[in-house]
Amino acid sequence: MVATGVAGGPGQWPLALYGLAVALLAWMAPARTTFEAQTDLMMALTAAALFLWPDGWMPGVALAVVAWQARRRENWTRLLAWLGLLVTMMLSGEAGSASRMAQWFVSLGMSEATALSVMFGLRKSIHVLGYAAVAVTAARLVPRERWFFALGWGLLLASADELRQSREATRTGTWTDVAIDAVGMGLGLALWYGYTRRKGWSGDS
Repeated sequence: MVATGVAGGPGQWPLALYGLAVALLAWMAPARTTFEAQTDLMMALTAAALFLWPDGWMPGVALAVVAWQARRRENWTRLLAWLGLLVTMMLSGEAGSASRMAQWFVSLGMSEATALSVMFGLRKSIHVLGYAAVAVTAARLVPRERWFFALGWGLLLASADELRQSREATRTGTWTDVAIDAVGMGLGLALWYGYTRRKGWSGDS
């Protein structure tokens, strides 16, 4: 799987949405320090490389870049927002395919029918919990009144993820999953803002 989505036509849509997500981060939560700016540059380049070469050694390089940037604790919230982008991109391909997950459950001794049922529930739970985490992480980068940034960031990632999956032979992208992701984002933001309101905390900005 090389240069996914780089050829002309509708295959460019996932890349365009990933790019919009990066632009949204730069606009709504601009870097305030030199280290944050360096993180943005390194992660943007890593995301671009991961889109072009999603297999082989590239995921390892992406994780190495994340580990290097994580050496500064004050940068962790921003880095987690970027990590949400990278994980979404990595799991859009074969690594997150239903067939691979089902094979793993069957290898544990489950019947195929049981494995499929467990896998379905697990995958939908991952959608909800994963995008709740994405939204909360994004919300920590901006003041409370910019909650729509967190929702927009998550929706762009979810849409790009499903569009990319719809162009993978082993994946099936659906807008139903985007709706499930949106439910997760809404739950995450409601819980986060409810918690911070009680604590009197308005955000990192």
